[in-house]
Amino acid sequence: MGRSRMSFDCLLECIGSTIFVSDTGNNCIQKVDKKGRVSVFAGVCGATTQGTADGLGAEARFNTPFGIDVDQEGNLYVADSGNNCIRKIAPCGLVSTFSGVCNPLKGMSVVDGDSMTVTFYSLQYLAVDPVSQELYVTEGSACMRKVARDGSVTTESIGRCTANAVQSWKQRGDVLYDLLSGVAMGPGRMRYFTDDNCVRTAAWDAETSTLLAGSCNQNGYKDGNGLDARFNAAIGLRVDAEENVYLADMGNNCIRKVNRKGVVSTIAGTCGTQFNGTADGVGSEARFQGPWDVAPIGRKGALIVADSDNSCIRKVKADGTVTTLAGVCGWRKDLGEFRYPRGIVVY
Repeated sequence: MGRSRMSFDCLLECIGSTIFVSDTGNNCIQKVDKKGRVSVFAGVCGATTQGTADGLGAEARFNTPFGIDVDQEGNLYVADSGNNCIRKIAPCGLVSTFSGVCNPLKGMSVVDGDSMTVTFYSLQYLAVDPVSQELYVTEGSACMRKVARDGSVTTESIGRCTANAVQSWKQRGDVLYDLLSGVAMGPGRMRYFTDDNCVRTAAWDAETSTLLAGSCNQNGYKDGNGLDARFNAAIGLRVDAEENVYLADMGNNCIRKVNRKGVVSTIAGTCGTQFNGTADGVGSEARFQGPWDVAPIGRKGALIVADSDNSCIRKVKADGTVTTLAGVCGWRKDLGEFRYPRGIVVY
């Protein structure tokens, strides 16, 4: 198993359908119950509480946490982007460093190695392989890496890791990659990931990817079939058992769906850079402001959305009805519990 710097065991906490949020601007991990009640799960929330400490609950510190996912045992994994390391949180709230050495100044190189020698650059999102329990991590401008259960890291053939983002497009074989961000696992251990303005897929052991929907180097808004569809900075995504992809179309301020055949539709919000806001409502009546991540909740097709630039958490029912679950949506960040949340998972 992965490295742990704490020697004592944690009692398993029965979490149920609990929402965990990477509260990026507050440097902490928050927990939201089904009634929208918010509590701090790990770290100390605040714009100036950054740190690298491991520990139980409030003893720990984070620095701009981004992506978050959960394994079958209820352990959370966090892309601690500002610290250039991956953290693990046990169900009881015990935080340990899983891979990398947490150091905000040690993020200008991409080096594979064991859990103590590996270095990361600009960590984005991560996904747990349900079979191997390994992590797939996106970082930098066009990079995907695999983190083994012992915390060691190898670079995947998909994408090309570099700490120099001056060159916008990175070529790997006959595929050009732009900006890998969201990553999720689907049925059959298929990997799904966003590449700026498109969605790609790859088998867990594949050395190249397939374009599912969108045009990676052309943004815009358009529902439609496969490559005819358009996104604008698609970020976090999740995949259901029927291979439907749900994603946060961040630049378009809306939530999109891609079915297994690549057909794209809009399920909530009105897409377009000008259509931002805080309104709840049904379908196109609702407004988002820079949503960054989504997560399915329950068995009725509902989604939870990290509405990042609104600093709140929204819920989207299967019929497209949008409500505010937690936080105060809007520009007044001092009124709510969140500050630019950019990662979300349900366990």
